[in-house]
Amino acid sequence: GRAGWLATRRARATRATGGGTGGAVGEGGSGTDGAATGPGPGTTATPAPTWRLLFCAADPHDAARLALARESREIEERLARGRERDRFVVEKRFAVRPGDLSQALLDFRPTLVHFSGHGSVDGALGFENDAGETQPVSMEALAALLRLAEPRPACVVFNACWSAERAGVLAEVVPHVIVMAAEVDDDTAVAFAVGFYKALAAGRGVPEAFAFGNAEVALEGRHPAPAVLHGAPGSAAMPGAAGRAGGAPGRVGTGA
Repeated sequence: GRAGWLATRRARATRATGGGTGGAVGEGGSGTDGAATGPGPGTTATPAPTWRLLFCAADPHDAARLALARESREIEERLARGRERDRFVVEKRFAVRPGDLSQALLDFRPTLVHFSGHGSVDGALGFENDAGETQPVSMEALAALLRLAEPRPACVVFNACWSAERAGVLAEVVPHVIVMAAEVDDDTAVAFAVGFYKALAAGRGVPEAFAFGNAEVALEGRHPAPAVLHGAPGSAAMPGAAGRAGGAPGRVGTGA
């Protein structure tokens, strides 16, 4: 599961560094700046807002292995199938260190930040250090960093166990914050991401996409995801939807 760095695993054979260049998902995107293709001759169109998705993953070798590549692949596939796929540009970072996140915020200027990895019971996220081991980062530190982002992300998704702890500090900075209130296993985490991003790619708002994430988990026959949505109240562009917490705990990383 994604419940912290309790287990010791053998070191990864190869450490991925950096990430690929940003590109529009599906056909018709710009591939670099996220602008949609222009209207045809004699037509007018209002430029559509673009979701600039920064996918960050950390899988330290001193913690249980996670299916992060599968989650990344599923997200990209669902975005590519959506009718609004040209509005998405995706940048991926693996083996993410804290400094890699700040650099990506400066370089890529994301409007949506997705972190996939381990979390601890005190709400810290497990990034990696230079040796590929766990480097905890608190929600307070993340909130301080995101406050400096320009533009500030409209949504963050922390698909990690116990990430709801202390997430209130993020809700003061980012309009929509999606976190997990308990342990979550890989299959549940991936199913939630699939439902969430397929709804975004269909043009739904964040609260609706959050509900679709929970629905996808149920369709897969999984225990309810311990997902919680902190959303800006009264948002006309993104209708409100209640968050969902609880459910049976997922796998705990206690294997050798």
